[in-house]
Amino acid sequence: MRRLLIPWLLLILGCNVAGGGGNPAAPTSIVPLDTVLVTSVVDGDSFRTESEEFRLFGINAPEKDECYGNQAHHWLSDWIADKEVAVVPQSVDQFDRMVADVYVGTTSIGHEATATGHAFALSDTRATLLDLELAAMEDGLGLWGDEICGATGEKANLAVGPVDYNPPGEDVAEVVVITNPSAAGVDLEGFTLRDESSINRFSFPATVLEPGASVAITTACAPSGDALPWCAEGPVWNNGGDAVIVLDGFGRVVAFHRY
Repeated sequence: MRRLLIPWLLLILGCNVAGGGGNPAAPTSIVPLDTVLVTSVVDGDSFRTESEEFRLFGINAPEKDECYGNQAHHWLSDWIADKEVAVVPQSVDQFDRMVADVYVGTTSIGHEATATGHAFALSDTRATLLDLELAAMEDGLGLWGDEICGATGEKANLAVGPVDYNPPGEDVAEVVVITNPSAAGVDLEGFTLRDESSINRFSFPATVLEPGASVAITTACAPSGDALPWCAEGPVWNNGGDAVIVLDGFGRVVAFHRY
């Protein structure tokens, strides 16, 4: 079921969705905002109505089989399951889902998800979401926490950089360098390197990163010097901006770098 929202609410939401970034420009006047009835919540950033599937604009929650995926799913369900929500369509993604800003009343669900640590912001998005992500990370909220996903022990502290996201040619040999700045060695076996998408994942082999040491990971199949080969199916790191994320064996974020 869809119906147009009353004009005063459109004016409020129109102000809330203004922003920059590489996504479609936000409307500057009253737009035909709709309400839709949520029939099911798929995961932490998408849901279905009777006729179509929607994805929340500007964010990416962990997948349900990943650390904090179930928590993100339950969080979104608590907010929108079986409710009418307001949507501001922005685009259609590669899976034919409508990508939209979503509101319960005047509350932006994308903003709330990011501010409470239930989703990563996407680099090609509005500055507000990136600011909310940074605040959640600094406060250790949600997926940024230490005691999540059954984790025990102190969380490792790794650093990212440099990132060669645009090598010569067709970006088949991108390189990320991970450094251990701490005073103790870190066994990277079971750790994961990922970007901000839901697709690209690299699992570290048994590798002990000694204090002050670095390891490079190349997206190419053939090893390059001491670099670990990812053998990715294509370019991983977005030339227009991305996030480099390292997760430990529990799924906790132990390194994060946005460029």
